[in-house]
Amino acid sequence: SPSGDSWVTNSSGLPGTRINAMESNADGTTIFAGLNGSGTYRLNIGGGASSWEVVNIGLASPMVNDLTRINGSIFAATCGRSAPTFP
Repeated sequence: SPSGDSWVTNSSGLPGTRINAMESNADGTTIFAGLNGSGTYRLNIGGGASSWEVVNIGLASPMVNDLTRINGSIFAATCGRSAPTFP
């Protein structure tokens, strides 16, 4: 690229399924990824983590279509009958 910057892949810990959505927590230190059939994963970039970890406890369906942050909580739109929240 003209500025010398380039994309860097960070997929360590993620399964080989499509990412449907991404969202960060309020202070931008944690990124959440909603995957197609594999649930939700998080990466704590504020703590220097280099690997994604699964966070599916309480998730009704592993099919996550969208993630959004409202008032400090992450909501997951799943292929189920609920919209679970993460803290």
